[in-house]
Amino acid sequence: MSKIVTEYEAKAALSQLECEVTASRILNKPESKLPYFAVALLGTAVCNYFVDSSGFEAPVIIRTILVTGLLIGLINMIDSYFMRRKLDAAITLLLVQEKRRAEGERD
Repeated sequence: MSKIVTEYEAKAALSQLECEVTASRILNKPESKLPYFAVALLGTAVCNYFVDSSGFEAPVIIRTILVTGLLIGLINMIDSYFMRRKLDAAITLLLVQEKRRAEGERD
C-alpha cells in the first residue's frame, strides 16, 4: 500500500513541478511584438480587401474608422490573451509558494 501512496505522491510532485516550470517559463519569456505587427499589417490588407470587394458604399473616413476599430479590437484581444497567460502563471507560482510555506509551517 505504501508503494501506491508514494507513486501518487511522486506523480503529484512531478505535476506540481511541471506547472511551476511552465509558469516560470511563461513569465521569463521576452514579450514579442510580432503578433501585433502581423495583425496590423495583415488585418489592414484583409479588411480593405473585403470592404472594397463587397461593394460597401461609404466615405473613405467611415471605411477608415471601421477598419481601424476592427484592428484595435483584434490587437486588444491578443494583448489580453498574453496578459491573462502571464497573470495565470504568476498566480500559479504564488499558490505553489504559499503551499510550500504552509507545508513548512506544518512540519
